[in-house]
Amino acid sequence: MSGQLLRQFAFPGGKRMSLFLAQTVTDQGYHRVVDAISPEVKEEVARKAEAALTNTKWVPSNIQSQIAKVVLTSLDHESPRDSAKHATGVLEDEYGNVLGKIHIASNPAEQQPMRS
Repeated sequence: MSGQLLRQFAFPGGKRMSLFLAQTVTDQGYHRVVDAISPEVKEEVARKAEAALTNTKWVPSNIQSQIAKVVLTSLDHESPRDSAKHATGVLEDEYGNVLGKIHIASNPAEQQPMRS
């Protein structure tokens, strides 16, 4: 997946990772014009993603230590498996292997743990 870098940050243990917004989502067959999304929307989802990803309640430390990149494949939406509004993030290691997915809740009180 190609994408736009939203931010880089470190996990509590010091490992750094990059957060991207997907430009092309191949399994769903569309191309997102990331430059058309307002900087405020991108900053808000990046802030919420960082808060969720760095919390071991939502992403265990043994997974945090492996994450090199998280790609947001969607922005706020609801889905059959999660009725809370959320963005979807794919967690990848340094080789591009998928470690799991996380729904970044629009309302932090509705945040759920990552899924394998």
